Amino acid sequence: MPVKFTAGFFSTRLLRTMNIIDKILTREEFQQQPPVLIDIGASGEVHAKWKKIAKYSVCISFDADDREMGYVVQEAKNFRKHYVYNCIVAEKKSEASDFYLTHSPYCSAMLEPDIEKLNDYAFAELFEVEKKVRIKAIDLPSVISELSITKIDWFKTDSQGTDLRLFQSIGPELINKVLVAEFEPGLIDAYKGEDKLHALLA
Repeated sequence: MPVKFTAGFFSTRLLRTMNIIDKILTREEFQQQPPVLIDIGASGEVHAKWKKIAKYSVCISFDADDREMGYVVQEAKNFRKHYVYNCIVAEKKSEASDFYLTHSPYCSAMLEPDIEKLNDYAFAELFEVEKKVRIKAIDLPSVISELSITKIDWFKTDSQGTDLRLFQSIGPELINKVLVAEFEPGLIDAYKGEDKLHALLA
């Protein structure tokens, strides 16, 4: 006899899952040391996978804009505490680093797009460089030291070609404490000198 699942069944299961998350993350241990989330290439919205844990977590996000380098602290909005750095994050900090503004803002990067290799693809025009600018960049070790971070629970990055080097820059001690690492490594030759999937897997 086939088993039927109703919408109510799934709603109950979801509610139970959320209750378990709430019970765990309201424990004293997590009140003292909440989950720490790193978001490089933040889109301005809460990462979908973080929605159930966001209000219990500390998030450090990076999203370049025209303001001075530094961070602002946002509390009780989406996260327990949210440090927003209005700059790009790089392997090494710099007062003036090259940044390539492309036809699609989602393809803009510190690495130069490899237009010659991209010409075989229909989406090549998205990577066309409209302007090269010089902007400030900060490195993760400086941020970690500034905020007195001792662990990172979830490391998420979409840096357009530099994911692996940014992850490695935090050092083996912190890397060994990371529970989840989420990357978007290169599969094709989109940027010159980019971190590729095979290097990440190795």
